[in-house]
Amino acid sequence: MIITKTVRPLLEEIFYLGARSPILAFKNVEKLLKQYDESDKQNRIAILKHIAKTYHPQEENFPSQIQKMTSSNFIQTCENIHSYTEPKYAGLFRLIGRQPDGVHSLVHLRADILKFLPEIESPAYVERMSESLRDLLATWFTTGLLQVERVTWQSPCEIVQRVSEYEAVHRIRNWADLKRRLGPYRRCFAYTHHMMPNDPLVILHVGLVDNISNSIQTILNRVKS
Repeated sequence: MIITKTVRPLLEEIFYLGARSPILAFKNVEKLLKQYDESDKQNRIAILKHIAKTYHPQEENFPSQIQKMTSSNFIQTCENIHSYTEPKYAGLFRLIGRQPDGVHSLVHLRADILKFLPEIESPAYVERMSESLRDLLATWFTTGLLQVERVTWQSPCEIVQRVSEYEAVHRIRNWADLKRRLGPYRRCFAYTHHMMPNDPLVILHVGLVDNISNSIQTILNRVKS
């Protein structure tokens, strides 16, 4: 397995350097992402399982911390307990987020986790890691950090293509159909994150009609050409 030879020591070095300065770990995080991207499915699963279990909070640390909780140092004890209960991989995710395309990498990393979960035996650790990553992404993708922009036929090709690829309900048949949906009597808006400017998180289609229609076909046929 590739993880034994390269990823395991690379992770150890990332945590060692990252504890001192995120800048020191930058190059190694870049190597880790490259290694993961170049791995096949089974090795990706192995990497995710290793991170999830190895860098999950260790149970043996809890009793001693709980016993230290007293009214005189309650706040400090709470901080200590938080440091013990937060998974170390949460710090890894934050280091990844500092990469130029790091947020995008984290989004795809969680997509992999969700896709692989049904195939993982005893998935509890991986499920917990997925929840931790979800919570982190939720703080980065609040509505105040999203941008809304209108998509037209003159928008960047990459974002126009995403409009076509991401349509899951009323399939876009071809480029002519896509151009029609971005044309007169239509409006298309995309919610994007500044770290993923050409990869919409939400796409909203609006039909401009004189009355509220009771049929989607009426809206789709609003413009024939």
